[in-house]
Amino acid sequence: MARRKPRGAGNRRAEMLLAAAQLFTEHGFDGTSMRMVASRVRVRAASLYYHFPSKAEMMVAVYEESARKLTELVREAVEGETDPWRRLELGWEAHVRAVLGGVHYVQVTFSESPRRFHGELRRRLIAERDRYEAVLRELIDALPIRSATRRKYFMLTLLGAGAWSRTWYRPGGGDPPEVIAAQTLSIVRSGVEGAATPDARPARRRRAG
Repeated sequence: MARRKPRGAGNRRAEMLLAAAQLFTEHGFDGTSMRMVASRVRVRAASLYYHFPSKAEMMVAVYEESARKLTELVREAVEGETDPWRRLELGWEAHVRAVLGGVHYVQVTFSESPRRFHGELRRRLIAERDRYEAVLRELIDALPIRSATRRKYFMLTLLGAGAWSRTWYRPGGGDPPEVIAAQTLSIVRSGVEGAATPDARPARRRRAG
């Protein structure tokens, strides 16, 4: 027989996952223990392990929630808009707000890179990251930009600017997230905008011989 979940188990799991995201943000993955998470939500360690067999599984769950949340925020932001550049502006603003505005799940994914992990954990984290990036890639693929521009690097440049802004951003001490989003996109846009079809791709170089 399947083990029956106790009443309210879903809510408790959500509380545990949020606590884990907060602690990963504050102390990093290595500096956070399962005991610390259990203590923050005031549950026994056994209750925590019931939902998350290990800290690695908890990190995967945080990445999953981050991808879900970012996808939801971006899709909501661009809903009803048809202009490709405006869609990216709205989607990118939603992204930067999440990165800088206290969405702990999202902050973890931009402070704890999958590349620092190994094996199966690394593979699963990359898969969750790629799941969200596909949403951003969809917006970028629709842009009319110079055919010589590699859209992959356009996206990576934006993501890098957004991630790096976490190191110097101070709430209330400078420009708000929406201004940062507008400025970073404007800088990148100025280098790629031109007469091209949305699906244009650079031609591959022929090999000599």
